[in-house]
Amino acid sequence: MIRFQMGTVSKHQAGVKDRISELPEALLCHIVSFLPTTWAVRTTVLSKRWKNRWTSLITNLDFEDSREFETDEQGCYHSNRFMNFVDRVFFLRDSLDIKKFRLAISYSDDFSRIDAWICIAVMRNVVELDLDLRDVSDGGEADFEMPQSLFKSKTLAILRVSS
Repeated sequence: MIRFQMGTVSKHQAGVKDRISELPEALLCHIVSFLPTTWAVRTTVLSKRWKNRWTSLITNLDFEDSREFETDEQGCYHSNRFMNFVDRVFFLRDSLDIKKFRLAISYSDDFSRIDAWICIAVMRNVVELDLDLRDVSDGGEADFEMPQSLFKSKTLAILRVSS
């Protein structure tokens, strides 16, 4: 892990040119699209130009709860952290079309949020949808049902579902 001390910049670092920010917008978008969404959001620390830049760069949304939201210090899993992060990304990002939406959830009992995310992706003209719903249940016997809007999508070309 790389650690930075705030406010300390060496003479060499002060003279280094920010070449990433000089790249064309289309190339930046292409590069960021390969990052998992949590990493793309972290690009806000790269420079002033990148502050909240991810909101207009990301066309591929890749969410996996096990990557960064697994456990707290006591080893307990908190699905709310992950769910809140996904909500914030959808709320903050521009209304760009979504090329690919990947959602991998190891546990959730909140069908309404999953349903809403899929509906938003469909409204944003998603082309590829990859759902890995490993242990998604409402705590009872009910199974998750795909939203009807998914089956009416005019842009969806690839649908992968695993459970």
